[in-house]
Amino acid sequence: MERECLRILLMGPQPVIVCPARGIWKRIPPELRRHIKLKRLLIVSKFPENIRRITAQTAFARNQFIGHLTDRILVSFAQEGGKMERLCREWIEQRKTVLTFESRYNENLISMGVMPIPI
Repeated sequence: MERECLRILLMGPQPVIVCPARGIWKRIPPELRRHIKLKRLLIVSKFPENIRRITAQTAFARNQFIGHLTDRILVSFAQEGGKMERLCREWIEQRKTVLTFESRYNENLISMGVMPIPI
């Protein structure tokens, strides 16, 4: 899903930031190089190059890192009682704007103060 979203985002004119839950690739995939050269794509990671596998721990740390860098966060879904829901609580306490899609599947987020986006 993330690759497809990235592909769609790179079709538009807006800048895009990719933040993998691992170290940055030694060789940037060819389909991304062009966007980097055009200064439309930035790849940022908090992990050293030798971290090559994505784990639940690196994904959580990456999400915390992203939360520290931004004031507005879109969360498409967070399982009730899960780690992403916990991060949403933290971000709301930090007065960040947290958004989600208006859906019965996101009622747990909306009830805690995440702002719904009509779909």
